[in-house]
Amino acid sequence: MLYKLVFDLIIPIVRTTRRIRRQFDEARHQMEDQQKQYPQQPSKPENVADGIGEYIDFEEVKPKR
Repeated sequence: MLYKLVFDLIIPIVRTTRRIRRQFDEARHQMEDQQKQYPQQPSKPENVADGIGEYIDFEEVKPKR
């Protein structure tokens, strides 16, 4: 009974855990490689210094009748 428990339950769980951990490691390495190839540019505010992209008050224009 102990033999069956070890070989039918514990060993498959250990193998599956190792396989899943290996797959996550490979995915993480792929993401790191992609980030090294295409580093992210620091985000720059949307032309705030130029006055473009700032909030402008809106005044409603009523149509002539």
